[in-house]
Amino acid sequence: MLRQHIIVVVAILTVIVVTLSAHATPGAGEPCPYGLVETHGIVRYIDVEGGCWQFEDDAGNHYQPISGPYYMYCDDVAGTLAGCLRPDLVSFCQVGAIVEVLEFVPDPFTVHGETRFIDVEGGCWQFLADDGTPYEPVCGPPEMYGDGVTGSLTAFELCGLGSFCMVGQLVEVVEFVADPAACGADLDGSGDVGFGDVLAIIGAWGPCPPGCPEDLDGSGGIGFGDVLAVIGQWGPCA
Repeated sequence: MLRQHIIVVVAILTVIVVTLSAHATPGAGEPCPYGLVETHGIVRYIDVEGGCWQFEDDAGNHYQPISGPYYMYCDDVAGTLAGCLRPDLVSFCQVGAIVEVLEFVPDPFTVHGETRFIDVEGGCWQFLADDGTPYEPVCGPPEMYGDGVTGSLTAFELCGLGSFCMVGQLVEVVEFVADPAACGADLDGSGDVGFGDVLAIIGAWGPCPPGCPEDLDGSGGIGFGDVLAVIGQWGPCA
């Protein structure tokens, strides 16, 4: 009798183990048994069942993402999602097919602006866009981290992540392209300073309105001082 009970218990445990194995989450590198989703769309917060997340792709298909990076879970974050369909799971939300996120790549944006050093919390870096929007950059090349460096920043928002600095929206830098060095004496836009720029000075000789480009010495008029400024920058622009 005891032997029969043991056999029954072993059989039950075997069924349980096999069942759990059949519904286990696919391991890293394993194919998705129910299908792979790779699509672009937008993440939205849906106010049902206490709050649920939905990913709507560009074709109008709805998915309920699980797992994935923290920065995808913010309303209206757009990007490309790759994940495994999980029809073996259920949810109270019912906002779309459940997909286990393997990767989410947010859409980057590009803005032009200036890097600034802000003396708070021991020192923080801020990138101030030309439209006045402040960002706090994370990572990026060393050449962008200098007070007053200007250029084009390509990044994506680190939504939901805070900072002690609080000098702007946190962004992870994808690329930074610094502006070329100023070459104010290149008046003809040729990429170097030469005789064409001397001729531009001569052509504008005399008084000029405030801010005229030929007034290289800031004297308020065009004269020999501006010719000397051209000679001082002679050659290719750096």
